[in-house]
Amino acid sequence: MSRPAIQNEPFCFRIDTRAEAWICDDVIFVRWLAPPEAEVVDALVAELSARLSGKPFLFLARTESAPSFPDAAARRAMADAVKSLPFQRLAMIYEGQGFVASIIRSINTAVMQLAGKGLPQKMFDSADSAIQWLTEESPDLAPHFHSLVMRADGET
Repeated sequence: MSRPAIQNEPFCFRIDTRAEAWICDDVIFVRWLAPPEAEVVDALVAELSARLSGKPFLFLARTESAPSFPDAAARRAMADAVKSLPFQRLAMIYEGQGFVASIIRSINTAVMQLAGKGLPQKMFDSADSAIQWLTEESPDLAPHFHSLVMRADGET
């Protein structure tokens, strides 16, 4: 399915100091600035639900905190989010290296698979590989994801 090019300027909102989301039409990039917690996931879901009005979207999230395992409440909130929001594809990035980072990616993969039956979703260790996978059906959106990631990182 071909998707139209992005028309609007990116919009950013923060959930206190723990997360920020960059939205541009039906492309969303969330940057976790601290380990995901249930209350922050719930606040993010509420904000996205209000802004998107049920419109399907591509979703990319990156965790930037020190390695830690999401607690049970956070895993449950993430699973509920996958069920309640109209994701078309979902990719998560954890860029850490080594055994602990691999275990964290594995736990997140399990949570995603249990929650999102039939939803194309995958864990990655880099933004480039995640964006490539997310935009397989619409390669024209890849530059827009790269732009959102660069803006979130303070680059232009």
